[in-house]
Amino acid sequence: MANHTVEFSEKRLECMSNEQRLNGFTHRATVRAEDINKADWSTDGDTATVELFKTPKNWIITKVVAVVRKAFAGDGTIAVEVGTSSDTDALMASGSVKTAGVLAVKAGAVPATAAAGSSSVSILATFTTQASTGALSDITAGVVDFLFEVVDADVVD
Repeated sequence: MANHTVEFSEKRLECMSNEQRLNGFTHRATVRAEDINKADWSTDGDTATVELFKTPKNWIITKVVAVVRKAFAGDGTIAVEVGTSSDTDALMASGSVKTAGVLAVKAGAVPATAAAGSSSVSILATFTTQASTGALSDITAGVVDFLFEVVDADVVD
């Protein structure tokens, strides 16, 4: 099994408008099936890691949720977790993206573990396929939005 790094399109990262921020989220990153489906990624159980964005220098993430807009289709299970390179499920534990709906770790979309730092880090979404019956190249459909509330502690008065 191998991990594949995905070149993520900056066009899919959105800093949300003030009207959207009233719902408590500041950033949205959208990942589509075609981002993680490459013809040569055909080994069952492989993973794909997508860098969603980099945090500010002094940061706090107070909310995280994944909204599966269109269920992912493919052989076996397809799951996603959200975190950093040092803790891949720090923000959101693994959950299936094969059913449309909301994936939230805890009530209120609170991250799985305390999410703050004093140096910029990459926020990563890691997609995993089933070891015995699923490969990234088998994924034929799917769209998921990751929503975050990111606080830049350097600009808070």
